[in-house]
Amino acid sequence: MKAYELIAKINRDGELEIPKLHLKHLQENTPVRIIVLVHEADSEEDEETGFSADRFQTSWEQAINGETLSLDQLWEGVDVD
Repeated sequence: MKAYELIAKINRDGELEIPKLHLKHLQENTPVRIIVLVHEADSEEDEETGFSADRFQTSWEQAINGETLSLDQLWEGVDVD
């Protein structure tokens, strides 16, 4: 199982909107597990960057376990002018 962290939105119809950039990693009609994290006013998360100690800990564990993407994969689909 792979894990992806991304920012998505809930639209007015209550549907989860995933940015097209991330959809290429998901196969059509494949079940996925979704964990919804909602920003709370009293959270320790930095509002400007979205960074928190918990997010750092999770990212660090993923890096140690080799759950990373190559730079080519990270830049795939990014239009730099």
